[in-house]
Amino acid sequence: MEFLTVLAFIAVFGSYDATSWALLYPDRATAGSARVDEDNAADMTRAHHVEVHLMGYNDNQSDGGSVNTFVDWGQRRLEDAMEERPPARAIPARDAAAPPKLQAAAVMHSELVLSGKPLRPQQHSASIVETEPGVLLAAWFAGTWEREPDVGIWTARRRLDGSAWDPPQEVVRPVKGVPTWNPVLLKYGEEILLFYKVGLFAYSWSGWLVRSSDGGRTWGKPRRLGKGCFGPAKNKPLVLSDGTILAPSSEEIKQGRQDAWESHFEESTDGGLSWRRLRPIPFIGKMIQPSIWLATDGTVRMVGRTRMEPARQRFMALARCDERGHRCAAAKLTTVPCPNSGLDALKLQDGRVVVIYNHSFKEGFAARNVLALQISEDDGDSWRRILTLEQQTGLFEFSYPSVIQAANGMVHVIYTYSTHPRGQGGRENLKHVILDPKLF
Repeated sequence: MEFLTVLAFIAVFGSYDATSWALLYPDRATAGSARVDEDNAADMTRAHHVEVHLMGYNDNQSDGGSVNTFVDWGQRRLEDAMEERPPARAIPARDAAAPPKLQAAAVMHSELVLSGKPLRPQQHSASIVETEPGVLLAAWFAGTWEREPDVGIWTARRRLDGSAWDPPQEVVRPVKGVPTWNPVLLKYGEEILLFYKVGLFAYSWSGWLVRSSDGGRTWGKPRRLGKGCFGPAKNKPLVLSDGTILAPSSEEIKQGRQDAWESHFEESTDGGLSWRRLRPIPFIGKMIQPSIWLATDGTVRMVGRTRMEPARQRFMALARCDERGHRCAAAKLTTVPCPNSGLDALKLQDGRVVVIYNHSFKEGFAARNVLALQISEDDGDSWRRILTLEQQTGLFEFSYPSVIQAANGMVHVIYTYSTHPRGQGGRENLKHVILDPKLF
């Protein structure tokens, strides 16, 4: 039985080491103790947060529950994962690039955001918002390439009764050669909030916010969010009924030669003046850049970008949370592929949920040449692929989508668009697509 359990663990998690042994058989750890919060056992987050310390076990610990609680949790986690992991036969790699029938009728319009020669070589990580009915605002970071000292935050406006996007403007310039990252737009009352990050690397980011009271034409002074708060990592926040801003955030933590990913929410109850970081969202694995919506029952749902090995586990994760995002059940893998690439989700006015993502099980830039849309009619419990927005061979990149629904019901998607493959360029422009959800 022990041998079969170990094999099952390897099948689910793809590896087996000392930590795996402690998860499955804590009573046999050679010297040690494991700390588990009984009241929060369901809130276990990434593997290193399980906090298995091989220093001696004691069944009567006073600082964190009993070994039996830990054993029960580990066994339940293994059983749940075995039940819910999509079967390998459902995701053969050879099928990854085979699109469903393209519902071209749903695509009302598509265009490049930048006309002529872009002012910067690379455009990436766009966000989009409707500032008033019929007027769009996009923001992205641009420069030589991400992490380069010339990378700043740019914006452009688009009147839907016009013919093209206005010329872009750099609204946040890098200071002392430190690049900016991942802008996110939010309409909050009569203001537009623009969140962004500053740092040489993702693990050294600080979160910042600027405000506009004229629809994004001009901006106020940058304001730092506070220690430990980064703002929305990539995707739009929720504004709850009482005005609370709930930002889907994440952190990439450097640990020697290893790194750890953690997703969490940050909330502001005073219109973005102050922020509080909430507890991590439990997940066995690496997960960042969550996207959130309010489910039909009033609770918060979240999907996240994952970095999973082996390839058969490369799926988007889904977590169910309470009405304010303060407590979340452990995130679990869905059937939507996720090759370690950004995605975004949106709750439509008719109650359905769409997710825009890279449909691939490959690695690196090779995984970002197919951009697709799936739809859920049960708030993310199940998904159905219905549309392919981009499909190309080679190292072309179509990635980091942002999706909203305008006041007139049309769905707007903006994403990184490459006219040349990686190695010869890439990320030269942004693409804007208008979809009619009634034709999904």
